[in-house]
Amino acid sequence: VINKIAYDHLDLVSLCSRELESMINFPNRSVASLAVSALLKTCKEKDIGGLLNAILQYLPDMSDEFKIEIIRSIRHFAQRNPAHCKCLLDFLGKCLRPHYYSYGCKNELVDSIFYIIDNSTNIREEALQLLMEFIEDCQFTDILCKTLHGIGREAPKAKSPEAYLRFIYNRIILENDEVRAAAVSCLANIAQNSAKAKNTTVHLLRKCLLDDSDEVRERAYFYLNSLEDPEMDEDLFEDMEFDIDALQNHLITNKEQL
Repeated sequence: VINKIAYDHLDLVSLCSRELESMINFPNRSVASLAVSALLKTCKEKDIGGLLNAILQYLPDMSDEFKIEIIRSIRHFAQRNPAHCKCLLDFLGKCLRPHYYSYGCKNELVDSIFYIIDNSTNIREEALQLLMEFIEDCQFTDILCKTLHGIGREAPKAKSPEAYLRFIYNRIILENDEVRAAAVSCLANIAQNSAKAKNTTVHLLRKCLLDDSDEVRERAYFYLNSLEDPEMDEDLFEDMEFDIDALQNHLITNKEQL
């Protein structure tokens, strides 16, 4: 109950901080996890470092449900205290590395890192470096694709976008068709939005024209032509929303012609 009301009544719940702290080592892990989650929502800035160290000690033993709850609570703390995003990012980075975190946990961790980048741009380089290490060893295809999409959006804003190209191109060499196609789009977005990295990125995209996958080759060809067109529509490199139902109806109606 306290954990649920903490979102809307921080001042009231903060009065229970001492009692909540005593529950961190509670034998019942579910109770301890909810106590930690409530503390993260109400924690004072000076106490966050010690609390994060305490969480790391027993986080591996928690259920996925409570891991995700704690990750979301950290995002909530970042929203209230953007000045402390550095220590929060360090914590999330330590959670990204172990293989025993589930799909749901990894997904929340990636979302939280991009959330912190949006709220504290002065740590963009550190966050991007964490994500570079993550994509080198991520076993979930759709999380990899989502991460590459975010990298393509954030890397051009970094001081040295070209520093990340090797990590992204490695995905084209080592991963499945879906991830390789996402990596091509990531490279193209960097080339479009970073003059410093454009020449190298275009060179890497030309290599993709020899890929085994039709999707990868066609994306590379499309983006190369777009990058070389001075009248290119920049919206091609932005997020596009589709009406899936309308697309499905069109395909069904016109399947003979297609």
